[in-house]
Amino acid sequence: MENNKIDYLLVGIVIALTGFEIAFRASFLIQLGVLICIAVYFFWIGKRFSNVFFIIVTPLILAIFLQAIFFQNIYLFIANSIAIMVKFLTCYMVLEIVKNRFNKTYVGIIFFLAIFSLIFYPTQFFPGVQDTIKNGIGSLIKPIGSANIPPWLVSKTLIFFTYHHGHGFEIVGEYRNCGAFWEPGVFAIFLNIALLINLFINKTALFSLKNVVFIIAEITTFSTTGFIVLFLIIISSLILNKKIELVILYIPLLITILLLSYTYVWKLDFMSEKISDQANNASYSRSSRFGAALYHFEELKESPLTGVSLGVAEREKDQRFEDRIVTPNGISIIFFVWGIPVGLLYYIFFYMGLSRWLRFHRIENRLIHFLFFFIFILSAFSQDLTNRHFYFMILFFVACFPRHPIPIPISLKK
Repeated sequence: MENNKIDYLLVGIVIALTGFEIAFRASFLIQLGVLICIAVYFFWIGKRFSNVFFIIVTPLILAIFLQAIFFQNIYLFIANSIAIMVKFLTCYMVLEIVKNRFNKTYVGIIFFLAIFSLIFYPTQFFPGVQDTIKNGIGSLIKPIGSANIPPWLVSKTLIFFTYHHGHGFEIVGEYRNCGAFWEPGVFAIFLNIALLINLFINKTALFSLKNVVFIIAEITTFSTTGFIVLFLIIISSLILNKKIELVILYIPLLITILLLSYTYVWKLDFMSEKISDQANNASYSRSSRFGAALYHFEELKESPLTGVSLGVAEREKDQRFEDRIVTPNGISIIFFVWGIPVGLLYYIFFYMGLSRWLRFHRIENRLIHFLFFFIFILSAFSQDLTNRHFYFMILFFVACFPRHPIPIPISLKK
């Protein structure tokens, strides 16, 4: 029996553990407690594990084991294997429960977060109003796991909206919209994915209410990668969602969008100038997108076949590698954590999962399959989400969705 409230709760938990300011630092014990509750419900409704789940998980755990041997630290292998299995099981069970309702559930959650953010985002322009909210409700809500974090690094949160710790988080004189997340770039990723799903799977018009809300919220994040991905999604929807003979009619519109984007968007400080600065300073800061990639591959030289996350965790005195200093490049971090062979396998499973999910929704166009893969991976260029709950859930699409499309309702066949 379908239960929409439970669907929203379960998918919401995965998203919250991935990046909500209130929950992304949740301890292992909290995550274990969440898993136990989900597991009880999973087996109570009669769900079973797919063999493909174990096929996906085995090489990932094996990579961690080989690292433990290479760096001669079995304790780190045990600690990390248990922690990562808790994440894998949580994501897989939630997906198996929600399954073909995932796309509408996800879009509904992000739509709520976008609306909520657009209500509170303007308060940042009024310091008195912002301070009243932050010192009132914001002071009563303490993010999970923030007890050992310096106060100046903990943001005030209203659970579904976050006032970033950086004094309003200004960029080029503008205030950025974090939504419920710890950083606006993370919110931008979830917004773009919701827009992508709504356009290509739910088949909504580009300027439908939900899509307009997603686009407006995206603009308020002032995320460099988010803007680039948003542009690609809009252009792709104008081309791939139309019959080939109608594409020519969109050429003048596409040329206009390209010219406006270059003239008014690309030249903004947080677009071309930010990318240029981060590329030029890549060797000096592993907290930048390009610097993180250089850092990952520099470290990877020590053990490219197995990955080096346990070695870095040992050197930096981190018990679990997910507690490492943030290195925001989700594309390269997969190889850093799992090694090159398993990293490539991760991306193969990821593409296969997205492709099977799209075929399940009767979308056979391989260009759209590649577009989804490209958008998901490009979005992670600026964040390490590929190694967090939500992207793990996408990884298990190949285990949860059948090879064949969703059946066409009898009423439609007639």
